[in-house]
Amino acid sequence: MRAYTKSNRNIIISFIIVMLLVLGLGMVSIIKIIELSDLTKKFYDHPFTVTTSTYKIQKHLVSMHRYMKDVVLSHNEDELALAVNRVNDDEKAILKEFNIIFNQYLGNKREIKTTYNLFIAWKEIRKEVISLMHQSKQEEAIELNQNRAYSHANKVIESAEVLTKYASNKASLFVQDAKYTKELAMMVIIVIISIVLVLIIALLIVLLKSIENAEILKNKQENELLQHSRLAQMGEMISMIAHQWRQPLGAISATSIDMKMKSQLEHFDLTQKEEVKKYEAYINSGLEKIDDFVQNLTTTIDDFRNFYKPNKKVTTIKLEEVVFKSLNIIKTSLINNNIEIIEEHNSKEEIELHSSEMMQVILNILKNSQDNFKEKDTKNPLIKITTENRTISICDNGGGIAEDIIEKIFDPYFSTKDEKNGTGLGLYMSKTIVEDHHNGKLSAQNTDDGVCFIIELLAL
Repeated sequence: MRAYTKSNRNIIISFIIVMLLVLGLGMVSIIKIIELSDLTKKFYDHPFTVTTSTYKIQKHLVSMHRYMKDVVLSHNEDELALAVNRVNDDEKAILKEFNIIFNQYLGNKREIKTTYNLFIAWKEIRKEVISLMHQSKQEEAIELNQNRAYSHANKVIESAEVLTKYASNKASLFVQDAKYTKELAMMVIIVIISIVLVLIIALLIVLLKSIENAEILKNKQENELLQHSRLAQMGEMISMIAHQWRQPLGAISATSIDMKMKSQLEHFDLTQKEEVKKYEAYINSGLEKIDDFVQNLTTTIDDFRNFYKPNKKVTTIKLEEVVFKSLNIIKTSLINNNIEIIEEHNSKEEIELHSSEMMQVILNILKNSQDNFKEKDTKNPLIKITTENRTISICDNGGGIAEDIIEKIFDPYFSTKDEKNGTGLGLYMSKTIVEDHHNGKLSAQNTDDGVCFIIELLAL
């Protein structure tokens, strides 16, 4: 099971909190939208609908009252029938609107019933007026319509106005509720958004801190791998130093023995001036040789010591000097394995780099070529090192790298050598040094008879 770090847990918890708050914000918004929708529906279903119906009732009441005038002023049965039909049409329309009000009205239904009963009672008066007209009692019909019918119609209209006022008041109340709901929803949303923003900022801080810690950890691990890689090479380097020292130490020994033998055998006649001069010249020559050999030993051990210094000091140096210092450590080992070395230096520019780290890159590549020559028993092994501008190319004739693994050779712990001879860190650390520490690029490509490693360096 995967183990989460404290930073990972903090990030996960922060994300969960933010998501819950966002979800809460969404739920609150949905609830408030539903409330506003309900208020809008109520506003439409009650005040708007009731008000509209009451206005229609009032309009039809006025129309009925006018048509009742047409009834009492009719000159024949046809005019009377037409006027009565118009009154009946208005009556049907009013009854329809009353039905709507009964269904939608949120107030006391008694007010509706009062208006409705007044309207129904008016019908009896109208019937009486119409009956008088059928009996040709027009004057009586006119008097009844102008007095009782007119008074009753006004009562119906006034009662309908009460419904209209109630609907308007209800509409105002719904508007206030809607405004309050809107303000409350906005306040809640603003508070939640503010909390979310604060948590997002806190989350960003945690993320940045985690990234910083991850970078520190990465650099620490990288340095540990670098040191591990160097330690893995130390045994090989000591062997190289031994090879490098064997020749000058042997020459020092041979020179000192020769000087001792000639002195003991009295090879020079020190009683003669000329012989004394020859003896002094011989001694000085031998001492100069020994001094040269000692300088060679000192240079070799200094390069070896500087290579293993755990520092990140930037030095300004020519690429050929870095190559020379690297070869000074491994050259004797390469020559003892009959490996020919060709150098071609075309870079005169001094550049800033971590010279000891770049030496490690070069030594890694050279050692890999040496091991490959041994493994494949390459005839006439050759390594060519070329510097040009800010690029170092190291090519060999060792047969190249299989195409199916050439993309993997820079992966950590990937090695084509057996466990005893390879750690799989050399080329990985070389790529890290070139690309992360020097803002450059390290690549490998097969040639006709071997492989070329190309180190491209950019400004630090």
